[in-house]
Amino acid sequence: MVTAPSGRVLLAALFPLLAVAVGVWVYLDARKRGRGELAPWIGLVVGETSFVRKAALAWLAVYPGDLEVQLIHAQVLRKTGRAERAFQAADKICRTDPLCRGAQELRAEVGVQLEADDLPVILGECYALNPTHALFDKPDLESQVPSWARKLAEARQSLREGDPGGGQQQLQGMLAESPPSALAAVTHLEFLMADPETPEIAVRQLAEHYQKSWEECLACGLVLGDALIQAGQSEKGVGLLHKAASEDISGQTAVRLWGEQHNYQNLWPEEPQAHLEVQIPAGIGAALGWNQLPRGIRGSAEVSSKNRPHQQVGSPLPPETLRNIQEELGKVAEKIGRETVTRLDGRFPMYVIFSTRKGLENKYGSDTAGIIIEEMKRTCHAVRMKPGWGAITLLADDPHSMAEMGLKPTLPNDPWGLKLALKDLDQELGKKGLMIGALLIVGGPEVVPFHHLPNPVEDVDADVPSDNPYATVDDNYFVPEWPVGRLPGGVDHDPGVLLDMLRQITLHHLGEQEEEENLWKQFIRWLTGLFTRRRKSNQSFGYVAEAWEKASREVFKDLGEQEELVTSPPFGKFSEIPVPVTRMGYFNLHGVEDGGAWYGQKDFKNGSAGPNYPIALRPEDINQYEDAPLFVLTEACYGAHLKDRGVEDSIPLKYMTRGTHAVIGSTVTAYGSVAAPLIAADLLAESFWKHILDGSTVGVALQKAKIRLARIMNERQGYLDGEDQKTLISFILIGDPLTNPMTAKRAEPKSVWRPKRSEEQVPTVCDRTSVTKEIPTETVRHVKHIVKRYLPGMEDAEMVMTTEKESCAGEGHECATARFGEPVHTKSLPERKVVTLSKEYAIPQNGSETVHRHYARVTFDQQGKMVKLAVSR
Repeated sequence: MVTAPSGRVLLAALFPLLAVAVGVWVYLDARKRGRGELAPWIGLVVGETSFVRKAALAWLAVYPGDLEVQLIHAQVLRKTGRAERAFQAADKICRTDPLCRGAQELRAEVGVQLEADDLPVILGECYALNPTHALFDKPDLESQVPSWARKLAEARQSLREGDPGGGQQQLQGMLAESPPSALAAVTHLEFLMADPETPEIAVRQLAEHYQKSWEECLACGLVLGDALIQAGQSEKGVGLLHKAASEDISGQTAVRLWGEQHNYQNLWPEEPQAHLEVQIPAGIGAALGWNQLPRGIRGSAEVSSKNRPHQQVGSPLPPETLRNIQEELGKVAEKIGRETVTRLDGRFPMYVIFSTRKGLENKYGSDTAGIIIEEMKRTCHAVRMKPGWGAITLLADDPHSMAEMGLKPTLPNDPWGLKLALKDLDQELGKKGLMIGALLIVGGPEVVPFHHLPNPVEDVDADVPSDNPYATVDDNYFVPEWPVGRLPGGVDHDPGVLLDMLRQITLHHLGEQEEEENLWKQFIRWLTGLFTRRRKSNQSFGYVAEAWEKASREVFKDLGEQEELVTSPPFGKFSEIPVPVTRMGYFNLHGVEDGGAWYGQKDFKNGSAGPNYPIALRPEDINQYEDAPLFVLTEACYGAHLKDRGVEDSIPLKYMTRGTHAVIGSTVTAYGSVAAPLIAADLLAESFWKHILDGSTVGVALQKAKIRLARIMNERQGYLDGEDQKTLISFILIGDPLTNPMTAKRAEPKSVWRPKRSEEQVPTVCDRTSVTKEIPTETVRHVKHIVKRYLPGMEDAEMVMTTEKESCAGEGHECATARFGEPVHTKSLPERKVVTLSKEYAIPQNGSETVHRHYARVTFDQQGKMVKLAVSR
């Protein structure tokens, strides 16, 4: 662990000895010093590059918008031979802050080595900041410097000398050549701001033009933001300041523009702090003299504690940039007389890692709970590295954790109270220009309880365990406002599963997995694949029951080749299937509440041999394969059932322990179609895969899939019926909602957005009332004919008929229609009948048999025509 002592004192005393490793270490708590760049004292004289890299990554996990440490990391990448990554890192800094001389020089040096594209522009920007750089001693490189860059260098020299008027001729000549350079744009703005006679509207219009051309350039955004605030357009102006404060936490860009004592200086933290789990190497200790023996003692391995710094830092603090921005903007408003500056909209997404301290302690013990919470914080720090994301850890029942966000604690076992805590959090974040962008629930239902929602379908399930209410601020739990994922630890008290899931997410967002796999390892992995079964090249794989193969192929058509989808039967043993190593695994099989296996089902019309419900996949079968799909969606009933399940009797948990990033499934009975048009779980699955293929993160893909299902069914029938409602609330995400399955790397989510609630509310109906005991004989005959392909032996099937109602008093049952009341019902809906059939079947399980209840729901319109057939999975 690293603790930075007084930065200025230590830096002054030890400057001659500091390598980058020590520089990083000292820098972490030395933010009150000048805003100068760190490049001049990056020497790597100690050679502890591994330490530097880890320290820099650990710091950037907490403060991803630290341009100075980004530059240190880029220097280390170059020093360790990772030229391409060093170039990319330096280029990112140059696009963000084109005035960063150290980054411009590094990019030019490595760009020459790599023969980068646009090398004249790269050399030109470096020349404009430092014409005496050693690169330009070489005639072949000096000749590549564009003429606009030479004029730009002269113009900038005039700015440095305090004589902007003397550089006007060079500036005009440079602009006449329309240079493709953000540095030229910033220089033009600097000249305008240096001239007191420049009209405000001219600065604003030019800044707006340049900001559109160079969106990543913070200086252009800062000038435009300030100009907009001065003009009274506070909302957009504040957003640009907010962006700069989060992407440049040292404020070096703002200081160059306006000086140290500018109006917005309090938006930037003076001394950011972090708790870094990085061991200081012996070489660093030697350079600093920490391992020297006390005088008079020779040959002893014992070192006095007086020669070592205290290695303990205070608990990690959320970035002040995000925590205090609203208050500081209020102070800015007072300074410049603009009260409207504090009006912010919730635009910056925060990844909320959410749990309860008491729930963790009750399950794992207080000591182990502390370890899990520390791992949650590491994951939080790692997620902050994602472009455009902040992150916080929140323990809803912990007074200290809640107080940090200005909230009061709630009971750990009250799901509605926990939901309201998230609502309050979102409101507090909104005051600071933030919002909940995604939610990761840490712990199974015994740690953070499910919401047990009313079951909208008349079947065996008493209620529907759901995470949907945790995704909304209001009572309308059908339409999620942000993605939600959950990390369950299994039924036992071993924390290993939960900790491994958290660590996998941390490594994923830090990019360690991709970074550590060098070319040699990639070659070995590729070579190994040539000699294994054909399963090494597919991007997707489908395994479905034969009975609904048509619907499954409709879901799978955009996901992969048709031969990548196999049915059960004929396959009855997972070990017989040539399962590909794949990113996406689609399973449309049966599941049962009291067992971990998934089952196929024969198409009885085809007359297939073998059992009606063969075992298709068991948790132990997954051990036979070295690799698991990165992402899994299952339509199986109880496919994501977690109660009393451990790793060895849960396919989702087994997959998660084998490296799968996310599993989507239903906590209870799921329903689907038998052919097009798709409904319920099939429609959800099709929509999910569409959004995945479009590049959405897993959580956003599921969020959008639920919203699309609600929209489509509302368009088809004017409301959500029972199986629509149950599909929306029963499917949950196990895993990290920010994972992107198309890249499996750190990447900015394709979209972070909030659906407009007024547009997303749709009517619901209840079919659990007005049960018709006597069903007409003709209706019974017609229904049995329709479903006999899916429920053989229909003669003894249980059958009830109900009427769909757009309003319900909730007598004798609970339902969403009664809970939400009349306001969501905006039009008269046609009366339809729903006939529900159910029958029990004995299916194999662990050498014996278990009972599986299979359902079919047939919906008829007023004319007696079948308009919908849903079959349970």
